Amino acid sequence: MKLMIVESPTKAKKIGSLLGAGWRVEASMGHIVDLPADQMAIEPQTYQLTYVPSERGSSVISKLKPLAAEASAIYLATDPDREGEAISAHLKRYLRIERYQRVTFNEITEAGLKAALAAPRPIDRRLVAAQEARRAADRLIGYRVSFPISTAAGQSLTAGRCQSPAVRLVVERQNEIDSFKVTDHFSALAEFDGGAWTADWQTKPFLQGDDEYILDQRLAERAAACRAFVVKASAEKPVAKGPPAPFTTSALLQAAGATLGYPPALTQKLAQSLFEAGLITYHRTDNPNLSDDGMAAIASFAEGQGWQVSEKKRRWPLPEGAQEAHEAIRPTHVEDRDGGEDDKQKALYRLIWQRAVASQLADAVYKTVTLDLAADANGESFLFRARSAELVRPGWKVVAADEKSDDDDDEEASNGRVPLLQPGTSVTATNGKILRKATKPPRRYTETSLIRKLEQMGIGRPSTFAAIVSNICNKKYVVVEKRYLVPTSSGRAIVGNLVGRFDFAEYDFTKDLEKRLDLIADGKENYLAVIADLDQRLDVELGKLAAIKPAHPCPACGKALRLVTAKSRSFFGCSGYRDGCMVICENDKGKPGAVVERTDTPSEKQIAYAQTLAKETGLSLTEDVLGSSKALSAWIDTSRAAVPPRPASEAQCAYIAKLIEQKGLKPPAGWPDGVTSDVAGAFLTKHGEKPKVKATRKRKAS
Repeated sequence: MKLMIVESPTKAKKIGSLLGAGWRVEASMGHIVDLPADQMAIEPQTYQLTYVPSERGSSVISKLKPLAAEASAIYLATDPDREGEAISAHLKRYLRIERYQRVTFNEITEAGLKAALAAPRPIDRRLVAAQEARRAADRLIGYRVSFPISTAAGQSLTAGRCQSPAVRLVVERQNEIDSFKVTDHFSALAEFDGGAWTADWQTKPFLQGDDEYILDQRLAERAAACRAFVVKASAEKPVAKGPPAPFTTSALLQAAGATLGYPPALTQKLAQSLFEAGLITYHRTDNPNLSDDGMAAIASFAEGQGWQVSEKKRRWPLPEGAQEAHEAIRPTHVEDRDGGEDDKQKALYRLIWQRAVASQLADAVYKTVTLDLAADANGESFLFRARSAELVRPGWKVVAADEKSDDDDDEEASNGRVPLLQPGTSVTATNGKILRKATKPPRRYTETSLIRKLEQMGIGRPSTFAAIVSNICNKKYVVVEKRYLVPTSSGRAIVGNLVGRFDFAEYDFTKDLEKRLDLIADGKENYLAVIADLDQRLDVELGKLAAIKPAHPCPACGKALRLVTAKSRSFFGCSGYRDGCMVICENDKGKPGAVVERTDTPSEKQIAYAQTLAKETGLSLTEDVLGSSKALSAWIDTSRAAVPPRPASEAQCAYIAKLIEQKGLKPPAGWPDGVTSDVAGAFLTKHGEKPKVKATRKRKAS
């Protein structure tokens, strides 16, 4: 039996149907290990990551380990990117696989699988190192910066390598809008043949100094009063317009948002389903170009439909920093115009199909007519211009219209169908209009236009764009109002407390770090050097932050008061609660208010839970706190995060000791007295069967 391991059950089912008898295709369900949530999990000096199997990963390991032992050949076929490479590396390690084949495919088709199986390779340790460097950088920034920045800001905040610059973009755009001053200005329009076509006044010769607009209303009125015009120049020529490039991940997220109204997370989910069903090629890509096979398949199909194909193979320039690992997104079977299980999948598939097919068709050709019209009035000369474009050869537009964009201007002017008039021809306007205009502030970002900006600035990668936007929304640093992103007070606080203090909040630093991760993947940069450099920068920056006085000092001990939000209430609690300071203040519009009076009586259940929590954490629980329900609730809320990891059981410790003695293994971290249950479980999963531990009931929180 040959064993192939992929990431999702849907993909496993599809591949299993293509491979047939003699194969068993199983799913890893994504990552099988992760960094524990209750500790940094990065070794000092070496910066090696300490993984533990997740709860789901443990069951996957238990299921796959005997299958791997029985298999005659093992194919690790996780996704063809850094995350997929890391998953394959973890599968090899935790399933104890000695001999394997690493295979990747860009499409789940018979041809794609055949090509993949014909080109096996080892796990690419450079890609794994790049993935781990990204994970380490995210963990260092999140763990090291979030608590001190929360203390400085007086509220609970989290820092992130890509998250924080993304929030900064939204905040800075809102600041531009808030500070924007409207400028009223004027222009003019001449109508001809009863409004059948129009011409626009060319204002540039009348602009004064650094002015960008005409501010003189009377001047615009004189231009609008012109009626007698002479054609000064005319031109008719064909203009070719090429199709847009096939979709990259970023472009797909943007187009689906603008055209279908899909948020990025939904588009990503739908594209994943289409890929796993074998309907489209791999959807995480920054390459706007199709493979030679893809172009040939589309050209052949188009010719069969009688559509004009581009004479040359179309190539588009790569974005800066593009990895170009995979071709652009296209249907795997171009003859299938429809695909997907539900309406949302079908709409997205149709969008992908149209864009991919259009990319290989001939240019659309327009006949354009341009007229320059001159008028003299009271010694002043005014120039007007009219332009029209008529589609004469549809080319790629037989399958795809111009797509909407979040940045499209709904007020784009059209001059109608302009006639071709010879120079010297006199023409009379039937009407003239003064156009009253006003400058507009920049638009707020939408989810998709923010993704476009992140891509332009080199922040994030195709696999992370949707997650970055979802993350800042879920954490309430920004909210969506009528499709547009608006920063919250928390979003402004995170930007105000990071920018100018931490390099990772700077756009160029984040972009440069992404480049260094790419260099690790190419074998041109070293994991240790990149992560050590980041950690040392954080040392310096955190040292400076520690010297800054807290925004809201505690009236009792002077330590920082922090905003605590719990269920339906919020308050300010002292960050010195670990040392026994239980001062609590009301939340007065985001600032500490009056100190809470402790006159209410807590319930017996509340007291019992708090006493259990105090015993587990070793935190002080004073009589004055026990005498107030509100104070005790606040103490519980701020103390829960301090619950230490559960220690390893006696059975786990006994079995670990036996394995160390029998196999001469290196003891796990914290051995023998400080080893946690999670670390022990990971050690036993790697080196021996997990002992059965008597189940205990989980404690219920009050």
